[in-house]
Amino acid sequence: MYFIYKTLLAFCLCACISKRAFTQDNYVNPIIENFHQTILMIDDQHKAEKVMLDYRFALQILNDSLCMIHLDKLISLMDKCELPWRCSSMNLLVGKLYRDKGKFEQAMRYFDKAKEIAQAHDLKIDEGKHYLEVGELYQTKYQNNEALLNYLKAQEIFKKYGTKTLLAYATNSISLRHYHDGDYDKALKGFRELVALGDDFSEHRLIINSWNTLGLIFKNRQVYDQALKNYDQALALAVKKKDSAWIGIMNGNIGEVYELTGDYKEAERRYLIDQKLSWQQREWGSLVNVMNSLGGIYLKQGWYSKAKNMYDSTLRMCKKQGLYDIKERVYRGLAMVFQKTKKFELANQYLRLYLDVKDSILRRQTQNKLEKVEMAYRFREQRNEIESLKNKNALQNAWNVIITLVVLIIAIIALVLYRNNRIKQRNNKLLKEKQEKIISQRDAIDKKSKVLESRNQQVQSSIRAAFAIQNALLPQRQKLDRLLKSYFVFYRPKDVVSGDFYWVQQARDTVYIGILDCTGHGVPGAFMSLIANTLLDKVLREKNKVIPANILFQLHLEIRKALRVPDERDNFGLDMGLIAIKQRDNTTYKVQFAGAKISLYYVLPNTEKPKICETANDRFSIGGNYGRPVEFTNHLLSFPKSTLLYLSTDGIADQNNHIRRSFTSEKLKKWLLQNHQRPIDEQYQQLNEMMDRYMHNTEQRDDMLLMGIQLI
Repeated sequence: MYFIYKTLLAFCLCACISKRAFTQDNYVNPIIENFHQTILMIDDQHKAEKVMLDYRFALQILNDSLCMIHLDKLISLMDKCELPWRCSSMNLLVGKLYRDKGKFEQAMRYFDKAKEIAQAHDLKIDEGKHYLEVGELYQTKYQNNEALLNYLKAQEIFKKYGTKTLLAYATNSISLRHYHDGDYDKALKGFRELVALGDDFSEHRLIINSWNTLGLIFKNRQVYDQALKNYDQALALAVKKKDSAWIGIMNGNIGEVYELTGDYKEAERRYLIDQKLSWQQREWGSLVNVMNSLGGIYLKQGWYSKAKNMYDSTLRMCKKQGLYDIKERVYRGLAMVFQKTKKFELANQYLRLYLDVKDSILRRQTQNKLEKVEMAYRFREQRNEIESLKNKNALQNAWNVIITLVVLIIAIIALVLYRNNRIKQRNNKLLKEKQEKIISQRDAIDKKSKVLESRNQQVQSSIRAAFAIQNALLPQRQKLDRLLKSYFVFYRPKDVVSGDFYWVQQARDTVYIGILDCTGHGVPGAFMSLIANTLLDKVLREKNKVIPANILFQLHLEIRKALRVPDERDNFGLDMGLIAIKQRDNTTYKVQFAGAKISLYYVLPNTEKPKICETANDRFSIGGNYGRPVEFTNHLLSFPKSTLLYLSTDGIADQNNHIRRSFTSEKLKKWLLQNHQRPIDEQYQQLNEMMDRYMHNTEQRDDMLLMGIQLI
C-alpha cells in the first residue's frame, strides 16, 4: 500500500506540473492536499518520513524557494492532524533543508518547533532526532562544545527509546568529536560501545570506521599489536560486506603498521592490494598515497632505483589528477633518494620543492583555521545580536508607552500654554518634513522593487515555459501504458529542463523505444533534445526507416545537416540507444537493438543462475565527426516473455557521492541484477531511494535517465 500511495502522488505531481506553471495555487494546492491525505493514510513513521523526503525533492527540483513556501503550507496542514509525529517529522525535514543551504537561524526555528511538538506529546525519538540535527548544525558552524552537548542528549534518549541505528549515529558523532578534539580515552570508550552494537544493521560502515578509528588511536600511541587487531576486525567486516573501498583502505592502514614495525615485505604486500583496489575504484587520492608509501619502503630498504621510479610515477599521477598536497611527501622522498645516491644537486632541488609545497600547505591550513574561527565567531555574534535586538525591542516598546504618555500630557498642557503650543507646531512642521522625505525614499524603493519583481517574473516565466514545452514532447503516460504495459521510467533532470529524454513510437506492429543523451544539460541540452525529437519522428515517418541501425544512421545525417556542422568540427550531437520490439508469438518477442554509446542490458527469466547480459554499443556519437564513415550495428535478438530490458544514459554511472566516488556502470548492472525479481514499479521506487542515499550531501552532476521494460 505504501508504494501505491507514493506512485499516485508522483503521477498527480507530474500531471499538475505538465499543465501549467508550478506557482499557481489551483495546481499546487491539489498536490499538497493529495500528499497530506497520503501521509495521513501511512501509520509507519519511517515510511512516512521517506514519502516526505520524496515530496521535498520533487518540489525542490522545480523551484527551490517555492519548495520552502509549499512545505510551510504542508506544515500548517500537519498541525491539524491527529498524529503529531507527522508534524514533528515535517519540521525536522524543513530544518535540515535550511541547514543544508546555510540558513542556520531559519533551520534552528524549525528544529525548535519540532522539539516543542515532541516534548508536548512525549515523542522521545523525535526529541532525540532534534538534538542530533541541532548537533550537526553546531558542528557545521564549528561550535564544537554545543555540538557535543546536543549529541550527548540525543544518545541518552536513544539508549532508552531509540533504534540501534539511531543510537549508532549518535554514538559515532560523539566519538568522532572526542577523536578530533584529541580526547582519545573518551573516543576509545565511544567507539568500543559502537562496535559492541554488532554489524547486523544496514549502516555497516559505521562499524568498519569505528574499528578503523580504534586502530588509528592505538597506532598513534605506538601500541601496534592492538592497532593491527582492530584493523583486522575492520578488514574482516569489509570483506564480509564486500565493501571494496574499505578493503583497500584497511589494507593500506595495516601496511602502514607493518612498515612502522619494520616488516617491509608484509607492508609491501598490503600496499599493493590497496594500490590495486584504489586503481579499480578510480580513487586517485588513495592511489597516490599508497604509491608514495611504496616508494618509502623501497627507500628504507635501499632500493633507490625502484623508489625513484615509484616516486616519479606518483608525481605524474599527482599532476594528472591535480592532487597538490601529496607532492610535499613525494618531493621529500625524491630528495632523500638523490641524497642517498650522492646526487646532491638534484637532492637540493627537490628539497627546495618540498619546502615550497610544505610552506604553501601550512599557509593554506592556517588560513582555513582562521576562517573556521571567524565563522564560529560570526555565528556567536549573530546569536548575541539577536538576543540583544530582542532586549532592545522590549525596551523600545516600554519607551514607546512612556513617550505616548508624555505626548498626551504635552497636548493637555498645550491647551493652556500658548508658547508650548507654538513649539509643538514647529516640531510638527519638522516632523512633517521628515515624513515627506521618508515617504519619498519609500516610493523610490517601492519603484525599484517592482522593477526587480517584474524582471524576476519574466525569467521564471521563461523557465516554466521551457519546461512545459519539453515536458509536452515526452510520451504521455497513457501512450506508455498502451504500448509498453509493464515498465518504469527513472527520469531526474539536473536542472529544470534536461538534455536527456525518452522517445516511444509505433510503426505498424513494431514498438520503438529510445533514450537519448544530448550534448550538455539544462537549456543547451533542452534545445538539442527538441531538435532530436523532431528529427526522430521525421526519420521514422518520412524516411520510412524501420531498422534501428538505419534509423540511427539517418538521424546522424539529419543532425549534421540541421546543425550545419562543418567537416572539421565535432562536439555536436547525442548518444542514443534504440530498440524495436515485435511480438513473434505468444511466448517470444523479436527485438532489434542499435546503440550509439548506449548499451542494452537484459535479464532472461526462469534461469537457474540469473545474470545481466549486455549488448554492446557502437563507439560513435550521433552527429559527431570522426574522419571516417560512421556505421551502426543492428543486433537481432529473440527473447521469451518476462525478459527484462534496461536502457540508461551515463548520468547514473557518472554520479559521485560525497567522497567523490562515481557510481559506475558496473555497480549499476550489479544493482539491476540484485533487484530484477522485484515488481517493475517497486524497482523504480528502490532505484529512486538508492540514488537519494548515494547522492546524500552532494550535488547532481548530470541528467539521469533509465528505462526498464518487461516483455509481457
